[in-house]
Amino acid sequence: MVMKDDGTHRTVTYYADKLCYSPKHLSTIVKHVCGRSPLKIINEHAIEKIKYQLQNTDKSMKELTDELSSLLKTNEIPFKRGIHWTTDAGYRETWGQVIEYREKGALCVEMEGVGLFTIANYRNCAASAMYVVSDVYVEDDWKLGWGENVLEEAAEKVIDMIVETVGK
Repeated sequence: MVMKDDGTHRTVTYYADKLCYSPKHLSTIVKHVCGRSPLKIINEHAIEKIKYQLQNTDKSMKELTDELSSLLKTNEIPFKRGIHWTTDAGYRETWGQVIEYREKGALCVEMEGVGLFTIANYRNCAASAMYVVSDVYVEDDWKLGWGENVLEEAAEKVIDMIVETVGK
C-alpha cells in the first residue's frame, strides 16, 4: 500500500485507517512481519521518491536553491541565503580565516557540502544545500548550540517541509 502511494501520506494513522486497524495494532503487525516500524517504511519510501525526482530533474542548482528559498518563505522558516566556506578540518579554523571568509560574504563554515557538490558534479546533476547553524564562533568565544531542542525542531521542520513538498 505504501509503495502505491504518491508519497503524500506519511503517517501510520493514515494507513491504519485505510485498513481498519488501530495505528498500534498495525505497527505491531508490520514490525513483526517486516522487522521495521511502519513509519520507517513510510519514510524510506518518501526518501526514495525524493531521490528519484532529484535524479530525474532538469533544474539547475540555482533553480533548486530558488525553490528551497521559496519553500522556506512560504513555511515561515527564517533563513539567510548566501555562500558558505567548506573545510575538511572543522576545529582548526583560525580567527584570521573567519574574518577573511566573512569579508568574502560567507555565512557559515561546514564540512559536508564539498562532498555533496563533488558527487553532484561527478554525476552531472544539480544540488543545493541547506544548513542549520548550531555553533557560533565570535572573536574570543565559541558558543556551542548542538543538542538544543530548538535546533532539532528546526531541522525536523525543514526535513518535513521538503518531504511533504516533493511528495506532492
